[in-house]
Amino acid sequence: MLNWTEVSSPYETVLGDDWYGLAPGVQQAHSVPLIASGSLRITHSSRWLPRLLCKLIKLPPEGSAVATTIALTQEGDRVQWVRTFDGMRAVSLQEVTSDGFIEEAGPFRLVMRIVRDGDSVVHQQKGLQLFGAPVPRIFGPSVAGRLRAGSSDASWHLHVTISHPILGLICSYEGEMTAQ
Repeated sequence: MLNWTEVSSPYETVLGDDWYGLAPGVQQAHSVPLIASGSLRITHSSRWLPRLLCKLIKLPPEGSAVATTIALTQEGDRVQWVRTFDGMRAVSLQEVTSDGFIEEAGPFRLVMRIVRDGDSVVHQQKGLQLFGAPVPRIFGPSVAGRLRAGSSDASWHLHVTISHPILGLICSYEGEMTAQ
C-alpha cells in the first residue's frame, strides 16, 4: 500500500517520472476525485460460452454507443470506481501498489501493473484471485487496457479487452471519455 495523499492521483505515485509528459487527459483519467462521461462501443464474443460469461460476471451491455459514466473517489487509502454502462452499475475498489493496483470487484481481485508506453498508459493483468486464493491463468479471464490522449485536454481514449486463454475474446470496450 502506498501513501498518495500528497498528490492528486495515486497512479502518479506508481508511474513516478513517467507521469510527467503524459497528455493532460490521460492524467485526468487517473486523478481523484473524477467524474467523467462518454460513449463506448462495447463488443461481446459471438460464441455462446463467452457470451454466457459476460452475463455471469456482469460485464457491460453490448452496443455501438453505450452511454458511460465513471466516478472516482477516495475511500481511505483506496480508490472507489463507480462505472455506469447504459444504467448498469459496476463498483470496485482499487488499492495502489508499488507497480500498479489491486482491484476488488465482488469475490474477484485483479492484480494489475501500470506502465507508460509512449504517450499511453497501459494496464496489464499480473494475476487473479477468487475469494483471496490465486486462480491459474487457464481458469480465469485476463484484462488489459490502454489509455491515450483524447480530442481535448479533458478527454482520453480508452480500449479495454477481457479475454480468456482458451475461449479468446469475451468482451471489449473502447471510446472517448471526458472529465466533467
